[in-house]
Amino acid sequence: MDRVGLVDVIRRLGWSASWAELRSVATERAIRSAVADGVIVRAARGRYVLPDGVGPGQSAALRVNGTVSHLSAALRWGMAVRSPPPLPTVTVPRGRSLGSRRRAGVQVFWADLTADEVELGATTPVRTVLDCAARLPEPEALVVADSALRMRLVSRGELERRAVLVPLQVRERVVRVVDLADDRPQSAFESLVRGQALGVPRLSLVPQVLVGSVHPDLWDERLRLAVECDSYEWHAKRADLISDCERYNDFALEDVMLVRFAWEHSMNQPGYVATTLGRAVTVRERQLRLC
Repeated sequence: MDRVGLVDVIRRLGWSASWAELRSVATERAIRSAVADGVIVRAARGRYVLPDGVGPGQSAALRVNGTVSHLSAALRWGMAVRSPPPLPTVTVPRGRSLGSRRRAGVQVFWADLTADEVELGATTPVRTVLDCAARLPEPEALVVADSALRMRLVSRGELERRAVLVPLQVRERVVRVVDLADDRPQSAFESLVRGQALGVPRLSLVPQVLVGSVHPDLWDERLRLAVECDSYEWHAKRADLISDCERYNDFALEDVMLVRFAWEHSMNQPGYVATTLGRAVTVRERQLRLC
């Protein structure tokens, strides 16, 4: 795989990828060459991101004498995100006055961070997850929170203890994101679809549950409804096609309704995701005489 392909894989995996994920599509030599040339960046042990997601946040923080935070901090720690922030995100102390020239090209947040909320010039992983939960749409906040749990950057206990201490005006949404966060989704794609399904009535999707002999990406036990999040990178080889055929045959033989989404659906057509899932609920309830 060429360097453009490596960049595209990282982008589709939530702007962050593990060494194992990169090795599944490229040689070790190609990956190390891309790192050496600055095409991709090692953000943390075993985690790789794109340089345009990390460098701007650090530069912006230096310019306003602040702390890399929110989505820029998520990228700094190698967490998955739906997409990088349009502008680098930086937090400065409350009451600090910044002229328009210094603030140009930076999204500034004002908050008094404690010493234990800052590490290596960025908000800590726990603070970063909570900040994203407070500011981002719920599906996008779940991408960050699920990723942080999956990478073991935070624990559920840490998030729960700190969530009840955030300002009252955002506490309800932060606590909800923390309650919903799960380390089982295997990609940002799965987390995003799970988040987009939250508003669908009578649907309760759980990630990576064993159904017969397979683990669907998302599963509703009441409806026996499986949702698969299909990325081209993992379905491009003949062996992948054979595996998929066997997987979907298993679903059919277990009397499972299967709904499939492409990465582009969750990224560009969230309305289609929600509408399709809503229709699936209606059809499945009728089939199973649940209504």
